[in-house]
Amino acid sequence: MNYLKITLVLFVVLTEHSTSLMAQENIGLASVWEGIGGKSTWESTKFILFTSHGNEVTERLTSERTFLIDKSNARCRFEGKTASNHHIVLLFNYKTKQLDKLYINGVKAKDSKTLTSSHLPQIIEQFFEDVKLLFLPSSFDQGSTIAGTPSQKIINAEKTTVVPISSAQLFDGSTFNGKITLNISGQITRSETNQNTYSISGYKDVGGGLHLPTIFKHATRPSKDCTFTTVAAFTDMEEGKFTTL
Repeated sequence: MNYLKITLVLFVVLTEHSTSLMAQENIGLASVWEGIGGKSTWESTKFILFTSHGNEVTERLTSERTFLIDKSNARCRFEGKTASNHHIVLLFNYKTKQLDKLYINGVKAKDSKTLTSSHLPQIIEQFFEDVKLLFLPSSFDQGSTIAGTPSQKIINAEKTTVVPISSAQLFDGSTFNGKITLNISGQITRSETNQNTYSISGYKDVGGGLHLPTIFKHATRPSKDCTFTTVAAFTDMEEGKFTTL
């Protein structure tokens, strides 16, 4: 009886180990969608709200900032503060980069001179710096993307898959040429380019089954670390968030 139990336990352990190895061998670029909940989940998510810290592009704004975007038409709402403690709400389109409305300390700015002189280019630049990290997993499905041969690697006692990538277009329109490292679930745990190398973690279900990474640690420059303290996905949002204070 004991012999049969031992044999059965060994069989189960070996079967699970074999299944894990087979799954690891099948990890590749197509697995990135699985790592965030599926392509259809990403595409059906219309609104995303996030608050981020770190990786600032200017000292004229405080570190904490919040963006709300409508993916269907590229409308965006920014809320944050200047270094001199003025509260800003900015409504703009991130594709056209056209500014709609600006509120400073709750008062609508009326003239274009105010619109162009209140750190707004930095706000748009900060937006793209943030989303090309947060939305990184959605960036490798374009026809221009070229994927090299995946290879297996042990990192911190975990089996991972390294995929060389070239000509992938990030959310901000820039090109990704480098490598991404995937865990067994297809989640990106590391991205490497000539410019930046990030360790990526903190995947969270932000709503509707969409999982996004929230912690980005730069390999050599702590000032480029970025943490997303709040990320939430919605299928509906009140229209006023994009039209008024």
